[in-house]
Amino acid sequence: MLTNKLKAFWSFAFFFGLIFSANATVYTTIGDGSYNNCTIWDNGCPNNNIQQGDTVIINHIVSANSSMNVQGTLILGVNGVFNTSNTLEVTTVGVVVNQGNFITENTLNINGTFFNEATVTAPSVYTNGYICNSGTITLTDEFYAHGALIDCGGTIETCELNMNSNNNAVDVTGSATAELFNQNLCCSDPGFPSPFGTLEGDYVIDSSGVSFCSLPLQPDAGIDINTSTCEGATQINLYSLLSSDVDPNGTFSEVNPTGSLDPTTGIFSSAGLSSGTYTFIYTVAGYNSSSDESEIEITINPIIYSVSELVACSSDLPIEWNGLSLNDAGSHSVTLMSMNTGCDSVATLDLSVTFLDAPSVSSSGPVQCSGDLIEITIEDIPNAEFHWNGPNGYFSEEPFNEFELNYTNQGTYAAYYSLNSCVSEIAELELGIENFEIDEFTFPNVITANNDGVNDEIVVEDYIGYCEEFNFSIRDRWGNQVFEQERGEESFNGVSFVGEKLPEGVYFYHLSYGMKSLSGFIHIFE
Repeated sequence: MLTNKLKAFWSFAFFFGLIFSANATVYTTIGDGSYNNCTIWDNGCPNNNIQQGDTVIINHIVSANSSMNVQGTLILGVNGVFNTSNTLEVTTVGVVVNQGNFITENTLNINGTFFNEATVTAPSVYTNGYICNSGTITLTDEFYAHGALIDCGGTIETCELNMNSNNNAVDVTGSATAELFNQNLCCSDPGFPSPFGTLEGDYVIDSSGVSFCSLPLQPDAGIDINTSTCEGATQINLYSLLSSDVDPNGTFSEVNPTGSLDPTTGIFSSAGLSSGTYTFIYTVAGYNSSSDESEIEITINPIIYSVSELVACSSDLPIEWNGLSLNDAGSHSVTLMSMNTGCDSVATLDLSVTFLDAPSVSSSGPVQCSGDLIEITIEDIPNAEFHWNGPNGYFSEEPFNEFELNYTNQGTYAAYYSLNSCVSEIAELELGIENFEIDEFTFPNVITANNDGVNDEIVVEDYIGYCEEFNFSIRDRWGNQVFEQERGEESFNGVSFVGEKLPEGVYFYHLSYGMKSLSGFIHIFE
C-alpha cells in the first residue's frame, strides 16, 4: 500500500508541474458551447490534441465533436460538464482531473494519469495508466485494466472487470501488472452475479480494500474483545471498540438479550443492569454469502462512592487532586482504578472557589509635563491589603499615592488586593506624559506653503507641548535669518517675519527648548 501512495504522490507532483510550467499555455472556458468554438475560450482555441505542457480548464458545459488526444493537462472544474461522442485518449504523459461531470459516448482510453473526484460516464474504460478514483465511474460495458493501477476509495459501476498483465510493458504506473486497491465495484444487472469475469495473467486485487456493492470480498470482523465498565448509567458505542482496520458495516447482536443493546446504532446502555459479564456478537457479511464474526465481552464492575469538600482561592488554581488538575468550581469526580476490577471507588470533590475581581483603579493623569504630580487611587475595600507595583521598582501598600511622573517612571502600574487569604485579579493603569522633551520627537523637514490646508505650517507646540518657553528661528542658505518665533507667536507658514513669502528651497532651523536645542533643515515647496 505504501507503494501506491508514493505513486499517487508523484502523479500529483507531475500534474502540478505541468500546470505551472514556464512554457505552458492555459486555456480556460468563459462560456458554454462546442470545444472547437473559439468564443468560449479566454486564450484562443485549444487543439483537439492537447499538447504536452498545455492546460485546458473547463468550468462550463462543453461538447466535443472530434476525437481528442490528451498529452498535456485537461481539468474539468466542479461546475464543468464535458460531453464527447468521439474517442478520447489520455496518453502516457497526459493528465486529466475531473471535479465535474465527464461524459463520453465512446471508449475512454487512459494510458496516462486520471484523477476523478466526481462522476464519469462511459461505455467502457481501457487503461494502462494510473486512475485515482475517489468519485464514481459508471460504465455500460467492461472496465479493461492491463498494467494499470486503480486506487483512492471510489466506486466503479461495471458488470465486467477485465484484468491482465501488460505484456511486461511498464507505463505510467511503473508496473506491468494490473493492480486494484480501495474501490467499490458494483453491477446493476442481476444477470451478472459478479464483475470478476476475465482475470488472467498477473494482477493484484486488495481483498481488504476492494468490495462488491459495498460487500467486502474478504469480510473482517476483527478479533475478540474483552473490556469492562463500572456499574451505573453508562453508554458504550460498540463500534468504537473495533480497531480501525475492521469493516465498520457489520451488525451487533446480544447473546443473552437484556434489551440494553440498540442494534441499529450499536450502543449498549448499562443503566439498570447489575454487575456481571454481557456478551455481544459482531457479524460482517461478505461477498457471495461469506461472513465473519467476533465476540465482545463487557464486564460491569461495582463501584464505591466518596464525597469531600474544599474551599480555595482563585490564585490557588489549579487544584491538583487525585491526578486531576482542577480550574473550575463544582463537583469533580475521579474513578480510582484497582488492578483487579478497575472500579474500586469513585471519589467526588465539591470544590468552591473564591474569585476576587480586579479592583477599580484611577489616576489624575496623563500629566502635561515631566515632573508634574500625579495621583493614583485604588477603591477602598474593607479589611483588604493593597499592593501597587510599577516601573523602576515602584511599590506601595497604600490605596492613595501621589508622586512626580517623569520619563523614567512613566508606564504600566499594577494594583491588586488580598482579602481572607485570597488574592484578587490585577488591575493596570497606563501613566504617561502628553508633552515630550526635545530628543523624543521627530521634527518635520518639509512644508507645502500653498494654503491648501495640508502641511501649510509648522506648529512647534504640536511637538514640544506647552511646558517650557522656546525659541524657533529659520535662516536661508546664505545664513540670513528670515523668521523667528517664541511661545504664543504666529507659527511658521512659509512667510518671513517681515511678511514676505519665502521662495521654494532649503532653509535651516534652530529650536531652543529648555536646556536643549535642535537644528536641521526644512524644504519649502508650493
